Amino acid sequence: MQQHLGVDPRSKINKLRMLKCANGPSIELFEYGVKDQKNAVPKNSDVGGHHVGFYVTDLDAAVAHLRRNGIKLLGEPTLMKEGPSAGLRWLYFV
Repeated sequence: MQQHLGVDPRSKINKLRMLKCANGPSIELFEYGVKDQKNAVPKNSDVGGHHVGFYVTDLDAAVAHLRRNGIKLLGEPTLMKEGPSAGLRWLYFV
């Protein structure tokens, strides 16, 4: 565990999920457990905060799919009007 993944050698993998993105990449998600681990989840703006972004060709269809599957949405799709993402719509979900 420590040599290959950089985690405490006593760590156990409690949950593992594989996500396949159509004909694109696969994403592997782990939930580790170890006796003295920190349980505080960092905010996106914290050091260690993170998110994974997905590009979809039809955001409305993607949002409908998330809703049908009970995924928590953080707000509604938002159109970026300026900056490097101008013209793109986005939505966070957890």
